[in-house]
Amino acid sequence: MEERIKKTFDKVIGYTREKKELLQIADTMVNRDAYEALGVRPPCGLLMDGMPGVGKTLMARCLIEAVGLPVFICRKDQPNGKFVEVIKATFKQAAEQAPSIVFLDDMDKFANADYNHRDAEEYVTVQACIDEYKEKDIFVLATTNDINKLPGSLTRAGRFDRVMHIGAPVVRDAIKIIEHYLSSKKAVSKVDTELLARIMNGRSCAYLETVINEAGILAGRERESEIKMEHIIQACIKTVFRSDINEDYDDDDYDYDYGSGQKDKENISNMDEAAFRKKLVCHEIGHTVVSEILYPGSTTIVAIADSGTGSRGFASSYCENEQDIDWIKGRLVSGLGGMAATEQRLGIEDIGNSEDLKKVFQGVRELVAGNCTYSFDYKSFGYSTSETRKSKIEEMCGGIVSKYYRKAKEIIVKNREFFDKLEDALFEKGVLVSKDIEAIRKTCKIVPVVVD
Repeated sequence: MEERIKKTFDKVIGYTREKKELLQIADTMVNRDAYEALGVRPPCGLLMDGMPGVGKTLMARCLIEAVGLPVFICRKDQPNGKFVEVIKATFKQAAEQAPSIVFLDDMDKFANADYNHRDAEEYVTVQACIDEYKEKDIFVLATTNDINKLPGSLTRAGRFDRVMHIGAPVVRDAIKIIEHYLSSKKAVSKVDTELLARIMNGRSCAYLETVINEAGILAGRERESEIKMEHIIQACIKTVFRSDINEDYDDDDYDYDYGSGQKDKENISNMDEAAFRKKLVCHEIGHTVVSEILYPGSTTIVAIADSGTGSRGFASSYCENEQDIDWIKGRLVSGLGGMAATEQRLGIEDIGNSEDLKKVFQGVRELVAGNCTYSFDYKSFGYSTSETRKSKIEEMCGGIVSKYYRKAKEIIVKNREFFDKLEDALFEKGVLVSKDIEAIRKTCKIVPVVVD
């Protein structure tokens, strides 16, 4: 029995910690006698939260298969008023065939409630049904993309005893997932799965699958007999980064990928296509050089990509410990590298750096007011923060960003040879990955610079 349950979860690649917890939950439901002898009951319910595409529904289905109980699935497919009745009917049917499972898929989509209005009728109904049928031996399984949209009274222990956050696969898991998707392709040659996993760090399983499939489409279009690493790199640009740089950034997110921020070449009225591309290359190499000097080997990919509105640029970096304070400060400095490079090397104001500046100021503000990195005197207390303290925080943040900007310019000036060679290579090829950058680095004299 236990071996059968374990094999059920083989469909989930990686996610060792999460599968271990799911196996434990399955065991409490399959081997009830062992737990009842101790006077304990299975968990009331399980809520899995995480970004779209990380495999929450697959994990839920594996748990359902492993347990083998009747399952009643509830998804939002009716107008608000009618959907309340669907929720009630689902729980009633489950009670009639108990022991059973109610699966509430994408529960945060049940109502059009925002963060400040979580008491929507649908959530109140789910909560009431859980309480009403609590003694009917119903296990409630739910998935959400954003648990913060749900009322705390619904997600508390006693209604959902277990809450699991399912994150994007880390590098080791991502490598396994990439290898799994590659295994279904008929011809694959010399794919650096570790590099691909680092490039795709923070992306969902769905993105990984799509990139591999897009790489195959590119290979087929070129009538190649096999999928190569260059096809996968181009698929990354097409599928992931091109969509990222055409989207607005969420004010609450601080991302370590820096784009040019330039929406199209018409935003610079007197610049022809060649000059515009030169500016983009200079901008992205500015990010890359600063990142590589402060954290050697950190850049995974830097590229210039053509989108529907013109050329766009991006640079992406990776670190195993993204909570390391030196890494965080280094990324903030490298976030200013594009602006510093275009000012120093081209003598022009970089009007396409607004997104970079927004991310850098957000990151510095988090260090200053959130983590008290510089002093407890600058701690922010949200709405209760005094105007005087807010003014001190903003002044402190502005001073730090200015200091980081000077540091970015210093790095570029002291490593001119490295900058020039990377700039020439990117202008010629349009894309450089970590091995390309490392090869160029070995031919240059590198001058280390430290961020205070």
